[in-house]
Amino acid sequence: MAQNDEQITQKVAGFIERLNKDLEKRGYNGHRLSKQMTRSDHGIRNILNGKAVPGVDFLLQYHQVFPDVDLGLLLTGRKEETASGDDVVRLNMEVSRQGKQIVQMLDLIAEVREMALQGDAQLKKRVDLIKVLGAVN
Repeated sequence: MAQNDEQITQKVAGFIERLNKDLEKRGYNGHRLSKQMTRSDHGIRNILNGKAVPGVDFLLQYHQVFPDVDLGLLLTGRKEETASGDDVVRLNMEVSRQGKQIVQMLDLIAEVREMALQGDAQLKKRVDLIKVLGAVN
């Protein structure tokens, strides 16, 4: 294994270890985290066992569940590499913006569904398509 690959493997293993310790400190296990994050037990178990590397979406969702977590410290294990207060504020604002967009989309879907229930067949087909797309994403 190349030295660079070995370093990456060590960094990921360190992150997984810190993640497990953080969960233990909070009294969480994989199952409880999966319910809180609305993710599959299997997927969370693979991350916590080091069989899968979590993506940015996992980290953002983890931060939503535990807003007090220091993601920089969790990722690197070093306090000095943590994000600045401004970075955390920007990240929180982005998460909030995306949450508002999701709420707006859900409201729109509810309106479309209501219209479809009133009998517009073409609209009902679009609602069905939204459901299919939602299941894929």
